[in-house]
Amino acid sequence: MRHVKWQKWGTCALVAAALAAVAGSASADVIQVPLEAPTIQAGVDLAAEGDTVLVAPGIYQGAGNTNIDFGGVNLVLTSSGGSAATTIVCTGTDTCFFLHSGEDTTALIDGFTVETAGCGFFLEDAGAKLLDCRTEYCRRAVRAIRSGALIEGSVFAGETFGTDHKGVWAEGLPGIRVIDCRFESVLGGLAVTSSSVVVRGAVFNWVTGYVYGAAIYCEYSEVDIRDIVVENCMGMSAFGGLGHGLYADCCAGVLDGAAFVFNSGWGLNDRGLVYLDHFNLGTSVFEIRNVVFYSNFASEDIRTAADTLNIADVTIVGGRGGIWAWSGDATRIERTILAFNDWAVRNDVGDALTITHSCVFGNAGGDSLPGHHYDNLFVDPLFCDLGGGDLTLRDDSPCLPGGNPWGVSIGALGAGGCGTDVPAEEPLQASFRLHRPTPNPSCGPFSLAFDVPIVGCSVKISIYNARGALVRRLTAMPLGPGRHEVTWDGCGTNGTRAAAGGYFVRATCGDEVSRTTLVLIR
Repeated sequence: MRHVKWQKWGTCALVAAALAAVAGSASADVIQVPLEAPTIQAGVDLAAEGDTVLVAPGIYQGAGNTNIDFGGVNLVLTSSGGSAATTIVCTGTDTCFFLHSGEDTTALIDGFTVETAGCGFFLEDAGAKLLDCRTEYCRRAVRAIRSGALIEGSVFAGETFGTDHKGVWAEGLPGIRVIDCRFESVLGGLAVTSSSVVVRGAVFNWVTGYVYGAAIYCEYSEVDIRDIVVENCMGMSAFGGLGHGLYADCCAGVLDGAAFVFNSGWGLNDRGLVYLDHFNLGTSVFEIRNVVFYSNFASEDIRTAADTLNIADVTIVGGRGGIWAWSGDATRIERTILAFNDWAVRNDVGDALTITHSCVFGNAGGDSLPGHHYDNLFVDPLFCDLGGGDLTLRDDSPCLPGGNPWGVSIGALGAGGCGTDVPAEEPLQASFRLHRPTPNPSCGPFSLAFDVPIVGCSVKISIYNARGALVRRLTAMPLGPGRHEVTWDGCGTNGTRAAAGGYFVRATCGDEVSRTTLVLIR
């Protein structure tokens, strides 16, 4: 679909700053397209370092509006109407933007939708920033080679053609950062090869992949993935699907703060929603923590052949399978709930698998544990509302610190406030912070707690749907320092119940910004 708006979290301020810079500096210009230059490339060619090329709303195509090249100039290319109102239409073989001359992240492309390109954004030895951009039905959304690019607040939608499942593809150092982006109904999400990637606040919805890594595929890379939602994704191949949510081969890194919900696998060798490998004798060292797996239909939620894997503070519920230690030198599972799955843990590594301080209950294949295991619970974890998808814990849960002999919190979510006791608060943060919603995932309502470090700060909390449209804005009047809380009832501004799926939450307190994600289940 054309012209689905992604909320522009910084564009207006950016344009205002650019215009202010023009007023204060004789060397900075604003070049308007098409008023002063007939095409986007013509406007870029007129720009010097630090100039702004301001593009009016409309549809741009043909010569001068494809293969747009900054020529090594760090300029700001922005649209006045944002990606919802400014579209570049390409042919199936065109590259829309081609930056290859050492541009850095002060070079900005802001507020464009690119349709039907061979490659929407090709960044080679160029570390530009992409903000509020959208691709639709492109063969490749972004290809970044030795880039260092920052991709923020952007949406990649519509099928990316081909069997190599790379919607956004980064290879070579220094790697890329992907912040608050959305991958929607694409053949292949994010792929990283011999590089590094930082992912914050991404949502992957209805992403399919051919054999490997439908949502995220990484090999020989440094990986830092936090606060993501992966839902309704599927590996799809007659030969097998590996890592439908995440496939990491010979990688070192962390997956911290994620929800994997309603994902599935298809193929003769369906293996693992999250699959960690060490193919060709490479080294793979990984951590998985603070992650919820709920109602997935992959063969197992986690399969590991990593040399070293630490799994901690994870909840795995209602799936076909839990964790399979298939290979590796050391796999450690701690403070993890494995409940109501077809099976809990499988082990092919003997005592190289250690399970401790975890809760295992109600799995159809039994709750006995393999490998080296000690100090575990085999009782009902007492979720607030398992049938409704609320996997937070009742106040009398044995998985809370007061309910077990070791005084530890087990699982990803903690207490949900559905009992009589008031859960202990986390320590107040020194800076503004929006905490993870509770319960999450849930059918609502959600509690949104935040820490205010200063006096007189008005807090604004905005909730955006999967396509980046504003669903609801919640405002708290000036508040004193301390822990505060607002509630989202799962409805939009007009009172209509919001659709099931992943949502972005963005909170501001003065100039400080904090973000998280949530999953609404119906």
